[in-house]
Amino acid sequence: MEIDAAYEGHSCMAIFEAKLAKSGVFEDFMTRQLYYPFRVWHSRITKPVRPVFFVYSNEVFRLYEYAFDDSDNYSSIKLIRQKNYSVDDTSITSQDIQHVLSRTAIIPESDGVPFPQADKFERVINLCEFLNERDMSKAEITEQYAFDKRQTDYYTNSARYLGLTGKKKR
Repeated sequence: MEIDAAYEGHSCMAIFEAKLAKSGVFEDFMTRQLYYPFRVWHSRITKPVRPVFFVYSNEVFRLYEYAFDDSDNYSSIKLIRQKNYSVDDTSITSQDIQHVLSRTAIIPESDGVPFPQADKFERVINLCEFLNERDMSKAEITEQYAFDKRQTDYYTNSARYLGLTGKKKR
């Protein structure tokens, strides 16, 4: 059993499982990573134990607080609340939108790039971050994200459609 962090206050104890989401979005984790630390501390202290899953990705800190309805039942996990935090100012004003609109040149759609089908824009941005560090083949992208080849096409074509990346023949 491993606990990435634990913080005890007057009224409760929070235990954290932390992840760095290299693929832009962290969608899943093993319940045991929260359950076993929860069980150990739940049996040792009288105040509530709050299991928290913490993910850092794309300069955003995401915290997911969980609870176990039945402390003896591994499968009784439920999400209580989720919050996102960023050190950077992420608010968008109508002035920001007007500024971008006034500086954006409208260009005709490319015949060679399909319309975007990616379902997670955060992952498109994360892909661009990876491609900024080094060129990657379709196979490398597929492996990095544990995609199938079709999903790799969706994300790379979305980035190309938006003019964020190009395509090189190997």
